[in-house]
Amino acid sequence: MDNPPFTTRALTFSSLAATFLIDALHPGAFAALAAPSVAPAPVVTTPSSEYDTIDASGARRDIAALTKGTEEEKDAVLARIVKSPGGTPPPVFMLVSQRLYEKDDMPAAYRWFCFGLLRAQYDARRCADATARQGVGIMTQNVAPEIKRYLGTLAPEDVLPFAQGILALDEATPYAYDHRWLNLHGMGAFTGGGKPLSVPEAEWPALRQEAREGILAGLQEYAAMLRAEKAATPAPAAPASLPAPAVASAPSPELRKQLPPAPEGFDWLVYKNCALLCPAGWNQKIRPEDPAKNLTGSFALSPAVFSENKYFDHGFTVQIHTDVKKRFGAEASPSLQGFIQPVAAKVKKEDLLLFKEGTAAGGATRILRYIDAPPGLTPLVIHRYFVADDAKDVIYVFTYESPQATWDENWKTYGTPIVARLSILSSNP
Repeated sequence: MDNPPFTTRALTFSSLAATFLIDALHPGAFAALAAPSVAPAPVVTTPSSEYDTIDASGARRDIAALTKGTEEEKDAVLARIVKSPGGTPPPVFMLVSQRLYEKDDMPAAYRWFCFGLLRAQYDARRCADATARQGVGIMTQNVAPEIKRYLGTLAPEDVLPFAQGILALDEATPYAYDHRWLNLHGMGAFTGGGKPLSVPEAEWPALRQEAREGILAGLQEYAAMLRAEKAATPAPAAPASLPAPAVASAPSPELRKQLPPAPEGFDWLVYKNCALLCPAGWNQKIRPEDPAKNLTGSFALSPAVFSENKYFDHGFTVQIHTDVKKRFGAEASPSLQGFIQPVAAKVKKEDLLLFKEGTAAGGATRILRYIDAPPGLTPLVIHRYFVADDAKDVIYVFTYESPQATWDENWKTYGTPIVARLSILSSNP
């Protein structure tokens, strides 16, 4: 799951923990930072482990504002961080970069992306839990591909000055955040064990220099690679193919005869090999498949107007993961655990509303429903229905989400008809 399909809460920040385990983009190094905060103790508590002393509340607030805030709130957080970046942990700079990209400031977007990446690489070297270090690569997965490829647009003589500017920014900026944020993404955060979270402090100066030299060399090598790819790519001999459709297709007359009549206020749509009901007047969008970027494609419905840069809080999303065995190293049914466990692990007991295991012809099913209520965001109820087809080597993820305040009404009016009448057709997706 290289990138989330659309900017829906259920499939971005509330599911990045799943991304952490099932894909080496998408994202999810933000998972622990974006998780609902634990209610504060009334007076003073004694931490049960060093992990309990890691304060990610500020990062959670910034993530919430940069992903769900108004345009003014996003820009206010952006201005504050850019003016005084020292207290901000690396994952937040991925969203700073994304916001600058949305504002068409690509040079600044890439600058802060690289700055956050440099600091994350240093933090990874200081982290004693080796299982947590892979979070750095996954941290970058939700950044627009155009940002990552910006370096290839620079003239060769401009790459070194740009890289040196990143190092100068790092040198001038204090490290005033808790570098142990990365430890929250390793197995130690789950198993405990009392082991040190960081390597000895005496080693840190050398590790920092190593990270700085590494990013300097990496930027130059990456720019050379992109230029080589560009030089080797022939110009297209004909106009590009037509873009992917903005909506799913209506079922053929033959298929419509096989489907039950659509309830009043709904009509049937077909996305790949899934037939589903669409409420009248709902907006539809397809994110096309892109094997080069490891995107499987997805389809979303919502009464709200939405895009890759604008959330919806109420809607339905279809994701289809093909080539499961190749991507995840196991058949579809056992691979479901990689989707379920990380999400369930971060949901508080009182917020877990439903978990149900089942079987299907040639595979397995899972249902997971929970409340997602990060600080500053509208509480949502998220209902996920997973279907694993071992014979086709496919996992389907169907997600219905709604604000908690209107869940009962929305689930009865929209969620139940859509989910109950889903049809996976016999053809391959």
